[in-house]
Amino acid sequence: MEGDSGSSFSYSYRGRPGRGRGDFGRRDGQRGGRREHATRRETPPDDFRELSVIPTFYDIHTDKDPFLRPNIVRGRYPDVDTYLDVQFRLLREDFVRPLREGITDFLNMRRRGSGRQAGTPQDIYVYYDVHVAYPTYAHNGIVYRIQFDSSRPELQRVRWQQSKRLIYGSLVCLSSDEFQTMFFATVANRDLKQLGQGWVEVRFEGDTSEVLDISPMETFIMVESTAFFESYRHVLKGLQEVDQNTMPFLKYIVDCDCANGVDPPAYLRGVTYDLSVVAENVHGSRTRSVRSVPVLRDNMWPSAEDLNFDESQYRAFKLGLTKEFAIIQGPPGTGKTYIGLKIIEVLLKNSHKWRGVQRGLEAAGPILVVCYTNHALDQFLEGIADSYHKGIVRVGGQSKSEKLKQFNLKNIRNKRRQKKKHKGAADATRKMKRLQEQMDVYLDQLTATQNGLLHEDTLMLDQRHRDSLMQGSAKQNEDRWMLGGKKRESVIVDWLGLGEQALPGADRQNHDAQAEDEEEVGIEIMDIPEEQRLLDDVEPLYGRGNSRQHRRNYNSVVDLALDLENMQIKDRRAGDPEGWQVQSNKKKRRNELRRELSKTEMMTQEEVRNVPNIWKLQLNDRWRLYRYWLAKYHAHHRQFIRKYVDQYEEVARRLEGYRNEEDRRIMEEACVVGMTTTGAAKYHSILQDIQPAIVIVEEAAEVLEAHIVTTLSQHCQHLILIGDHQQLRPKPTVYDLETNYNMGISLFERMIMNGMQCQRLQSQHRMRPEFARLLTPHIYESLDNHESVLNFDNIKGVSSNMFFVNHTHREEQKRDTKSRSNMHEAEFMAAFCRYLLQQGYSPSQITILTTYTGQLQNFKKAMPRQVFDGVRVSTVDSFQGEESDIILLSLVRSNDEGNVGFLKVDNRVCVALSRAKKGFFTIGNLMMLAKASTLWIKIIQELLQQKSVGESLTLSCQNHPDSEILVSTSDDFEKAPNGGCMRPCTFRLQCGHVCEMRCHPTDPDHEEYKCQKPCDKVICDLGHRCQRLCSQPCGKCQVLVDKTFPRCPHKQTIPCYKKDDDDLVCNAPCTRLFKCGHRCAGTCDSCRQRRMHEPCREPCNRVLVCSHQCSAPCGEPCAPCQMPCEWRCRHYQCEMPCGEPCDRPRCNRPCRKTRRCGKCKKARPCIGMCGEPCPDKCRICDREELTEIIFGIEDEPDARFLQLQDCGHVIEVRGLDQWMDITDRNIRLKTCPKCKTPIRHNLRYGNTIKKTMEKIKKVQNVPNTQRETPTNRLLDKNRSRGVDQREYRRAQSAASFWHDQQVESRLSSPPDHQGTMKKMVRRKEDKGEENERKITELQRDIDDLEKWLLQHGTADVSKQERQKFGGELTRLKYLLKLRILQRRIRKNGISLDELEQKYLAMAERRLTAGEPLTEQKEEFIKHVLSRLSWC
Repeated sequence: MEGDSGSSFSYSYRGRPGRGRGDFGRRDGQRGGRREHATRRETPPDDFRELSVIPTFYDIHTDKDPFLRPNIVRGRYPDVDTYLDVQFRLLREDFVRPLREGITDFLNMRRRGSGRQAGTPQDIYVYYDVHVAYPTYAHNGIVYRIQFDSSRPELQRVRWQQSKRLIYGSLVCLSSDEFQTMFFATVANRDLKQLGQGWVEVRFEGDTSEVLDISPMETFIMVESTAFFESYRHVLKGLQEVDQNTMPFLKYIVDCDCANGVDPPAYLRGVTYDLSVVAENVHGSRTRSVRSVPVLRDNMWPSAEDLNFDESQYRAFKLGLTKEFAIIQGPPGTGKTYIGLKIIEVLLKNSHKWRGVQRGLEAAGPILVVCYTNHALDQFLEGIADSYHKGIVRVGGQSKSEKLKQFNLKNIRNKRRQKKKHKGAADATRKMKRLQEQMDVYLDQLTATQNGLLHEDTLMLDQRHRDSLMQGSAKQNEDRWMLGGKKRESVIVDWLGLGEQALPGADRQNHDAQAEDEEEVGIEIMDIPEEQRLLDDVEPLYGRGNSRQHRRNYNSVVDLALDLENMQIKDRRAGDPEGWQVQSNKKKRRNELRRELSKTEMMTQEEVRNVPNIWKLQLNDRWRLYRYWLAKYHAHHRQFIRKYVDQYEEVARRLEGYRNEEDRRIMEEACVVGMTTTGAAKYHSILQDIQPAIVIVEEAAEVLEAHIVTTLSQHCQHLILIGDHQQLRPKPTVYDLETNYNMGISLFERMIMNGMQCQRLQSQHRMRPEFARLLTPHIYESLDNHESVLNFDNIKGVSSNMFFVNHTHREEQKRDTKSRSNMHEAEFMAAFCRYLLQQGYSPSQITILTTYTGQLQNFKKAMPRQVFDGVRVSTVDSFQGEESDIILLSLVRSNDEGNVGFLKVDNRVCVALSRAKKGFFTIGNLMMLAKASTLWIKIIQELLQQKSVGESLTLSCQNHPDSEILVSTSDDFEKAPNGGCMRPCTFRLQCGHVCEMRCHPTDPDHEEYKCQKPCDKVICDLGHRCQRLCSQPCGKCQVLVDKTFPRCPHKQTIPCYKKDDDDLVCNAPCTRLFKCGHRCAGTCDSCRQRRMHEPCREPCNRVLVCSHQCSAPCGEPCAPCQMPCEWRCRHYQCEMPCGEPCDRPRCNRPCRKTRRCGKCKKARPCIGMCGEPCPDKCRICDREELTEIIFGIEDEPDARFLQLQDCGHVIEVRGLDQWMDITDRNIRLKTCPKCKTPIRHNLRYGNTIKKTMEKIKKVQNVPNTQRETPTNRLLDKNRSRGVDQREYRRAQSAASFWHDQQVESRLSSPPDHQGTMKKMVRRKEDKGEENERKITELQRDIDDLEKWLLQHGTADVSKQERQKFGGELTRLKYLLKLRILQRRIRKNGISLDELEQKYLAMAERRLTAGEPLTEQKEEFIKHVLSRLSWC
């Protein structure tokens, strides 16, 4: 794309057929002069102040050239009105023409082509099958959600995160009749995920009363202008509001009376300034001379040396303070921002001299700082904030500076609101919140339609199609009516091909090919340029919650047959004979549903009327019909929102008024207010009120003249423009207006052209002198080199600090953006960047620049983040005003036609060549550039003289200077794999080994290098050698050895250093088969040597009372079901989980559905209740069965019935309701009146069933309240630890369970064991090593058991765990008795005979062998203890 210079610049000109940029360039010299004369003579056909900012029908469809007059760049304007008229019409045409020509081209293509899209117009983006779905709310009023067909191939390729499409403030035009009628709107909300689905929120312009009448079924074509409207609208309105009688600086801007000199600011008459803030070199008695300087008397000024300036800086500084209209030019690296900050420092230091009431002058407002982009504004304000820590206000929320957060207008506003709230604003906020809540009731139901598939009961089907849908389903599945508490499955799921039924015309072969999400890899390098000029309008006016929040669970507000977020079809239980099965590939169905929901093509009303049987439609037509029903659903619900629209708009306007007044007060009290040019135009009325006397414009040479004019209030007395017109110029969208109407000439440059005094900074502090010679005298007549740039170190690893690599590899054109790219250059620069990083440079020292945005994507592919993190990659235009130690520049252009685009524009070449400080390397087709541009010829000649151009760049090894490598492609850098050369390093390390790397320039002393040789040290008493690398600490011996565990028979391979550790745990798998049929997943240690197993962790899958499967592990009690309750109908919706009592009443209205009778095969009205499963009985065919008298009202003609899932009987519902509500003395489930089967599964009576089951559970789990006092020590231990309530309850439950097991095993409480053990340990005569080990083991066993109990929480311990726990507790009881017996034998010196010693040893082995205590073992141990009781 011509003029595509980067992320902050886009020409986007598309002329009429036959007009190219060259044509306009040739006409410029012939017609430019005549047009300027015409400006003075021609009379406009109408008053520009009456023109609409929004395009009109005439603007789009006119055959006449619009009335335009060129900007007069030399000489005066006839009057103020002519000047404003010229600026307004040029600016308006700059955004209208791309839209006009784009629509014209589009309509011509439609007429020539056959189909909806016969071509792609170049000035607009086109969106098809657009529908205005429904209104919603935003912070500033009512907006509308519209949907376009995002499934089209050209939109599937769009990367919305990086695209300029549909960003906030973009202008779109909707039409349904070939643009004979049009609706204009601006993008109000840009959500990336929603954009991918084709949804965007817009705010319609002008009279929106007709918008409310737009049917969601009406189909539009939407076009979006490539001109960014948000940056135009506020400036255009600002120009219309400028008063020709009070416009400041008419003498210079309109009359161009510049040659006779510029007057001083009015507030400076007789004023002295304190210049001490910049006079760092003045000391002693001379300080008085700088503290009171009559600034209008040249002979009284301190010298340049006193103020620490060079001569050019000194003159620029003085000019900025003493002239009411000052122009300061700063070539690259000369410090124009530095001078601007010094001027502001002095102005702030002396603010009492110009801001107060002085000699009858009105009090002036704060200093206004204006920049073209948010990035430049942040940099300038950060410089001010370094010296002044308060009194700064940064307008706009697009700032990315952490330092400026405290100065952000939004943050200051929020802090004030916390201290004091405006009553009127608070009242309006409450009203807005109330209106939002009222609209949310309907908006939630509308928003749900884009998050899933609506159930047919919710859709707006006519009766004919509803009957067709149900009858067609019944033919394929005789019984579509489920029994029990579950809702009938949606027929529409199968009808739309998302179930299992085969469909005519269903082709899914490519459905799996599309990835669910596209992941981005690489480095973040790209910004959306227009957002650099955005304000933060998307913020609450007052309070919170002014932006629409969308629900996650839409099933709570609308019946979704399929929920995109929780993609699953509610399948029938296993007991149903004809239950449906969920497709195994949920991702496939989710992608298919998402793709179809992103489409917008629907049937027309005429097509819908002609569809008799909807089951005979092809799949694509079924979806088109579904979208028609969906549009009817939107139309039905949006009428309820309509009544709130006017009220909401009114309260939003009130709140905006309150906020503007609040902002005015904040800015009025500030010392410095900073904003972009767009912001200044938007706040034009506020600026008129706060009356800023001093305006400083940074980047002034890049700003369109109209932007600066709307910044100036009538009270402005001092304007300082800082910039460089020989670098970047203003960027009109339309090339014709730039060249033939002088719109590309800034106010900064126009004043210089008319002889206004301009002070140019002369000394550059940035780049090497050899870099500066590329600019002088080719671009600048001269530039002095400051001494600081004369002694830069040479760039390491290359033979030259500057080099231009010439090549002939072809460029490519990006299909989606029309931009240019060159993969050869991207790969070369990526490899070179890696090489420089290997030389020891930090990523922050290197910047890669390119002249086209399309090349950024190539760099992203070639530069993985893990290698290049921290390296900045940017376009040249986006890097304006910045610098870097090393610049790598990719010029991109290389073609046979010799077309170099804007690389022949001197201004852009100047920026590209002037960003580097120490190293500058460029790659491009220099020979082609030389043929297209005389400037490039001069530059190449200079490069030849410096021997800095060639086909190959020479790399020079730092360690071996005689080793040079020539590189011309990215593959050539493989000859320097580590940044040096191919020679081995051979450096002798401290360990005695030699470095094994190839030559590497970094880490010459090898302090960071890690030796890769194996270590050979002996590190243990078994003679094992270290298994690590030489550079790693040896640590403990890791050689694996076999060890038999003392408490179990298992062997395990362990590291050598653990061979003597008796506290090791055995990790051998348990694999014991539980009674439930699952195998234990624990280990030998966790299962206490297979004596007490961990609970089973396999899925339970038991069917609960509600018919859902239990999701808890098998070894745990089944918890209440947490699935969403399925009891819903048109009138009521339960919001509680399935396992809790429902919060809705029973619906007593009859069911309106029809079903196909299995006997007569006819469609019959359902005999059931609304929201309940339809009974499978027919009132006619099954009359005898239905009228069987049970409650006495079964034979009434309006009787309604309910089918019980547990037994299948159909019972009259009124009598059954009374039967279920009767309170029974006995705690038991209600039963079927016919067969006495317990009623367990029924949603209508779910609350009754749940309450009964809860009572039964309580009876079964009556707690034992008789607890022994020692057990409570377990609870006291947890209290002292400060555990929370839940842990305490777990401990309480554990203590209760512990007590029950003690009683069962007749064992005293654990604390008693511990006391006994402690007493035994304290006895000196028992202090033998063997005795102490046994006591410690027993103590550990008891502690482990107690710890297990506290961890598991035994309020609902399983029967499986209860049995194992009891067995282990019994084993410990006998082991304790055995230890006491052994102690008594040793203490009393009792001698045992051989048989008694054998029995005692056998009993000890059976208690400590690691096996569960069986009944046989227990009997033997009892026998031994009884036999030795005499001891």
